[in-house]
Formats: sequence, C-alpha cells, structure tokens
Amino acid sequence: KITQDLLNVKLASAGVPQGSSYGPVIYVLMIHLLPVTQEIRMSINVDDIALVDAWEQACQNINVVVQEVANWCNKIYAKANPDKCRYTPFGFHGREQPDSHQQHKNKILKLLHTERAPLDDTSTQLYPENCA
Repeated sequence: KITQDLLNVKLASAGVPQGSSYGPVIYVLMIHLLPVTQEIRMSINVDDIALVDAWEQACQNINVVVQEVANWCNKIYAKANPDKCRYTPFGFHGREQPDSHQQHKNKILKLLHTERAPLDDTSTQLYPENCA
C-alpha cells in the first residue's frame, strides 16, 4: 500500500531484454543476494563469477560452493549457461597437479557441456565424495 492506493502484485512472465538499460541495475541488485562463503574466494567481474581455491582444499570445498551458487541462481530465477561455464585449473612454480586432475576436469566438462545438467541438480557433484 502506498498512501491510500493499493497495488496489485503480478508475476512477470518475461525477463529484461538483452542490452536493456535496466539490465546492469537489476544485476547489481541481484548479485548482492549471492552468499559470501569462507570456503572459496569468489571473484566477481561485471557478470562473471570465478570460484578460486588452492588445489588441496578445492576437492572438499567446490561442491558446497557450486551448490550455493546454484541455490542463488534458483532464488533469482536465473539459469547458468553451460556453454559459458569453465573449469580452469592452474598452478605456480611448475608444481604438478595430482594424477586425478585430468579425471576431475573431464568429469566437470562432461557435466557442463555434454549432459547440460542444471546447476540445481543436488545429486550432481563435481568431485567424488572422497576425492584425494
């Protein structure tokens, strides 16, 4: 209710058109709903979100954080575009990743590109339960 006028609440049946001047404002409002996590560092640049963690901890943390991002997407009625999702491991000082690194990468890329599984599928895990 505003002053003496009553407002009728209606659900929108469509989103904001691509390139609209409202898009950036709506994005800024929605990005503040993204939960902050202590497990993995999130780097947000314009409309990209990067999840960054050390390899040793990533195995334990990535599933939790991906699920939080998926819940956030569901909360704001957004869909993650599998064609724009990337798993990009890297290291410093010539340190090699564990042997299972390529297996994890293949599993994630298959999940995102081949199966096109939605991020809100709670049964989907990027890493096995007991990964090493």
